[in-house]
Amino acid sequence: MNPVKANIVKNPLKYKFSSLKEYETEKNQIIHPRAIEVYKTEFMDFQEYLEFHNKGVQYVFIDIPDEVLLQQQERAAAMINQEAHLMGLETPKEIIEDIVLREKYKKKLQEELRISKRKAERLYRYVKRCIMKK
Repeated sequence: MNPVKANIVKNPLKYKFSSLKEYETEKNQIIHPRAIEVYKTEFMDFQEYLEFHNKGVQYVFIDIPDEVLLQQQERAAAMINQEAHLMGLETPKEIIEDIVLREKYKKKLQEELRISKRKAERLYRYVKRCIMKK
């Protein structure tokens, strides 16, 4: 699991086994030397590399079932925030409170995460609980 998400460290550069530090210093200990060569050809500098990786991954990767669920929950939360922003809404709570927007969001969950209607409903309930707590 990601050491930041697991609350091992707050900054991935501080994690002893993070490849980020190796890309920043361009000195490999963990990663393959070829990885740094590829990094140098793809990115102008470390800042560009970080910006690329901070854009947010749109996919859920097959992993341990608990991690798949965690990734889906994170993606569902990010999606509702993104949808609210794109619609010009003040908060994602407005999507939850509007039946048309809510159903549209659930459908988008199904399509983007490639999950069943039932799983989309469960994810929606999870996101709703998180948003209503705020």
